[in-house]
Amino acid sequence: VQEIRVVAREAVLQPTPEKRAAASERYRTLKASFEERMAALEKALNNPAYPSTPQEQTALKEARDAVAPAFAAIDQVFAAALAGRIDEARVHLAGKMAALQKEVSDLAALEQKLNTEKNAEIAANIRRARVQQGVLLCAEIALCTLIAFFITRSIATPLRALQAFVQDIGSRYDFTQRMPVHRDDEIGQTLRAINGLLETLQQSLQ
Repeated sequence: VQEIRVVAREAVLQPTPEKRAAASERYRTLKASFEERMAALEKALNNPAYPSTPQEQTALKEARDAVAPAFAAIDQVFAAALAGRIDEARVHLAGKMAALQKEVSDLAALEQKLNTEKNAEIAANIRRARVQQGVLLCAEIALCTLIAFFITRSIATPLRALQAFVQDIGSRYDFTQRMPVHRDDEIGQTLRAINGLLETLQQSLQ
């Protein structure tokens, strides 16, 4: 808005039509940028992910209703300046710039509030995501621990049984005993090999 005010004053004060035309072109660019910002603010207020309050909608509508005629008056400033009616341009400029400044200040405050609320919502979402990741990580650790426990038990239990079996044979020299085999993995193959060795020893002693 400060830039628009400066450009509008330049349009009134510039001594030549060419310079007033250049100021008018700059004003059109600034006005288009302002309209884009207004559209972005309206889009943010109408975003279902960040519902706005009735007060915010009312403030935006009042600002839009006030800004439109203010810009219309500034358009008249430039139209009069380009036509060489400098006194008329000064009257329009003095009457509308203050109103435009106030409404744009209100819009800036509203935009700042929306940005603060949006940032707070984003931070809350990040915190929730971190908590969910922590819960999933704990669940994965617990699952891995449980799997490791069952794997260890499936290996350690038959090995302890095999150790007791071999110690019993070594203490009694009873080669008629056989180790029961209920699995086909490496441990089962080892038990079958031991049973085969016992079978050979038994036959050699007969």
